[in-house]
Amino acid sequence: MCSESIEEQASLPLDVVAVEKPRGRRGPGPRVGSGLLLHRLDDDALAVRGWPCGTEVLVDLGRRPCRGEMVLARDGGRLRVGILTPAHGRPALRAGQQVHWLSAHVQYLGVVVSAEPPLAGMPAPRPHP
Repeated sequence: MCSESIEEQASLPLDVVAVEKPRGRRGPGPRVGSGLLLHRLDDDALAVRGWPCGTEVLVDLGRRPCRGEMVLARDGGRLRVGILTPAHGRPALRAGQQVHWLSAHVQYLGVVVSAEPPLAGMPAPRPHP
């Protein structure tokens, strides 16, 4: 048993980001504190990385994406998550075995900083409307 009281214990040197999830909002869009976006994957394209459908990724909107980073991009009205990489001289997002070439009108939203896969045995998430 530990004889120290809670007041005597040293705090751990961890930087924790406080995330608030508003209730009642569904679909893609800003859902957490300033500079962060919470996005739920709606397919199994990244299941190879351990991120199946329903995984929630936290995106830092303040970071500019670089080659080789996992990014969230809006292309043709659709949100896509993948590793930013060139493919045949064009920018592309690689997700598992799939490669999505990006158009000239792509909008890079930010870099994925963390992912939270769904718990095993939980019901599958409903698709976005």
